[in-house]
Amino acid sequence: MYLNIKQLFARLKQVLYKDAYDVEADFYMLFYRSEGIKNIPEINAFMIVSGWLGTAQRGGAWTFYEATDKEDIKKAVEYLKETCEEEMAAVIEKGIHDYDDPKYQGNWDYPEEWIEEADEIDAWINEHEEWIMQWIYNFLIDNEERISELCS
Repeated sequence: MYLNIKQLFARLKQVLYKDAYDVEADFYMLFYRSEGIKNIPEINAFMIVSGWLGTAQRGGAWTFYEATDKEDIKKAVEYLKETCEEEMAAVIEKGIHDYDDPKYQGNWDYPEEWIEEADEIDAWINEHEEWIMQWIYNFLIDNEERISELCS
């Protein structure tokens, strides 16, 4: 469902963070469709964390890292470090590798270390899922004014 930014925030404020996933997806799509906005550090960080959690829940973190631009992930990690989210930044950063290296194309013979790290990342996400959902919700609420300006 496409809503304007005011409607999205009104919907968000009507739900608990645990139930905000539908609204979160609408924010994600609004940002995704808005020209230039996804390159803004805080918006990029939201999109990376949201995508990271969602993809890990459905298919594991490995899928997220293979499908997501490495530079976008690095930018999000930097933003998270700057905003004192060191632990989440470190876990996200752990999965950044060169999945597109030609030596892995066709044989997918990735280093065992990468596979073990992906398992560790999935375990961390599972253990901290509620905390990550709260972070996403708080991020949106705390940045309402800035996001509203960007999306108006």
